[in-house]
Amino acid sequence: MLTCVLDSPTGQFLLADTTGSGFAGIDPSEGPGRYGVNVFHQGREQAKVAFQTILDAMDQDAWQQPVNELQQQNAGVEKYLVQLWWQKPLDPDGQDDETDAPGAG
Repeated sequence: MLTCVLDSPTGQFLLADTTGSGFAGIDPSEGPGRYGVNVFHQGREQAKVAFQTILDAMDQDAWQQPVNELQQQNAGVEKYLVQLWWQKPLDPDGQDDETDAPGAG
């Protein structure tokens, strides 16, 4: 699990991976402010193994069908849960302290 704080001056969020796929329109009703974030994940190691298996299959002459089958078999192996909660408004002068950070105090 990853825990952090995130300052959002717009109150709008985009959740994406390094390949560019993601989810927009995460707009909490609280709007701009400091948010707490927890990120849980499962299946990351399985996803790495599946990815390597697919790469290995692509080295074969007739790779299209095996790759399609492997992609279908491994769809949804990696899963994430993101918890997001509003903590407080942002300091207007940008001099906010870090006392709301997890573990601070």
